[in-house]
Amino acid sequence: MKRMSFTKRILILVVEEDGDLRELIRYSLYPAGFEVFTAQDCPSGIETASEHKPRLILLDVKNKFEALSTLRYDSNTRNIPIILLVESRRIEDMERLFEAGADDYITKPFDNKTLGKSLKEKLKKCEKVKKKAQRQKAIPVLVVEEDDDLRESIRDNLCSAGFEVYTAADGPSGIEAVSKYKLRLILLDVENELEVLSTLKYDSNARGIPVIVLTDSSRIEDIERIHEAGADDYITKPLEDKHLGKIVKEKLKKCEDIQKKKQRLKRIPVLVIDDEAGLRKSVEYNLHLDGFEVHTAEDGPSGIKAALKLKPDVILLDVMMPGMDGLHVLSTLKRNPRTSHIPVIMLTAKNLIQDVSRAFALGADDYITKPFEGKKLGKTIKEKLEKRKK
Repeated sequence: MKRMSFTKRILILVVEEDGDLRELIRYSLYPAGFEVFTAQDCPSGIETASEHKPRLILLDVKNKFEALSTLRYDSNTRNIPIILLVESRRIEDMERLFEAGADDYITKPFDNKTLGKSLKEKLKKCEKVKKKAQRQKAIPVLVVEEDDDLRESIRDNLCSAGFEVYTAADGPSGIEAVSKYKLRLILLDVENELEVLSTLKYDSNARGIPVIVLTDSSRIEDIERIHEAGADDYITKPLEDKHLGKIVKEKLKKCEDIQKKKQRLKRIPVLVIDDEAGLRKSVEYNLHLDGFEVHTAEDGPSGIKAALKLKPDVILLDVMMPGMDGLHVLSTLKRNPRTSHIPVIMLTAKNLIQDVSRAFALGADDYITKPFEGKKLGKTIKEKLEKRKK
């Protein structure tokens, strides 16, 4: 016995005021593979759309502009392609109808035999345009997640919420992915997340990208450590699949608003002269977040050269450096009329306070003892500069 094959029918809503024409369209479309639901006006059409979720709306009512506005405003019909049945194809009328929300049109009178084929072609075209628009609007995000099942779950939920999702299973592959893709956001959940965060924030490709950490802990001290390592925000697990996309979008907007606010503020140019590479990187990162334009030098001679070239608003100068030490650099800067006016804040160890007295005698403006808290460094410098002005 020959097996019957059934193809999945295309659900269509026909909103048509003329009862006879409504039934004619229904009988014309059924043989072409459509499942047809009908309504005689927009309110009943929206009710029907809410119940049956059609892929397409065929609309023919007297006041098309009002109908289109109503359908595009309602959440049940907002994203469904709408094809109009029109008698006139005047350019100005069609332009207004497209502006009001129409996706395409068919002119009346139409051929009953080819109506189904025409609608399928137009539906395919509409959905292709919609997918392209969604791809263009999609938010590119990198999910760095060690758990395979959770990684796929996050990907599925974010894709359905309008994100373009890239994934990585660990920190190194996540850092590698940052250089490949143009990202607006990184979601991070790995075992050594603080180390990965630090690496991301020092990486030139990732420095400006907000990082949101997925964490099991909501303890204040754990959250503070995450922020200190460079995270812009966090989400506690278990994740709410249903609302994950909305939560991530809200947090991304918050992060980007903060970044824009910082960019609007005038950046203060600062020169950091220190022989410790790790300290230079830490200072550069923290001061950049606090609105400073940071330049660095690794020794005394290159620091003097940079000061002459850049003429920064302030110089952070380490006392203990091999070769030309900080006091020698300070003396050179203060003797040169091109750099003598630049405020110099010395960086000194706690047990070398005697060097501070010598530094003040040579013209230093202030000092900060090491180790210092990177997160508060920018605030400290601004306070010292404000104090100097007064």
